[in-house]
Amino acid sequence: SFALLDGSGDNWSDLGPAPILPRMTFTRDGERVERPEGFSSPLFVDELLSALSARETQQPFFGVLSFQAVHWPHHAPPDVLAKYAHTYDVGWDVIRDARHARMQALGLVDPDVPRRPRDPRVPAWSALSAETKLRESARMAAYAAMTEDMDREIGRVLRALESDGELENTV
Repeated sequence: SFALLDGSGDNWSDLGPAPILPRMTFTRDGERVERPEGFSSPLFVDELLSALSARETQQPFFGVLSFQAVHWPHHAPPDVLAKYAHTYDVGWDVIRDARHARMQALGLVDPDVPRRPRDPRVPAWSALSAETKLRESARMAAYAAMTEDMDREIGRVLRALESDGELENTV
């Protein structure tokens, strides 16, 4: 096993989320270890793939891949983050409308089903200051980039399982 015992923190180091938790705790097979270098998603996948390759052939396994990604704080590798730099500048209201329309066009949502109203605790995008819009757009971009990076890493796991002939024998 390779585990992050704390709930959140830096995705590139063991820096914790707050002064009360200045360093995160990582363990390997129950023993505390120094956090290896690199961004969190490839790190967790590297650990899983290493454990899978170390097992005996045809030996059943149980694996849980619990990413640190998409939890606070929102960090992403610069190359992926750059792809989303201005994607969310139009704001969450426009994006919600476009996503709902796309789901209807794809047949995922019945054309007669109206889009849910915005959560009343969330202000209209047009009501935000320019500074807040910039911050929220960057936050949404980071979340999307983290999700894409995590998806890329899940692809690595699927390819490894397929290469080992285990993909169709895995839930």
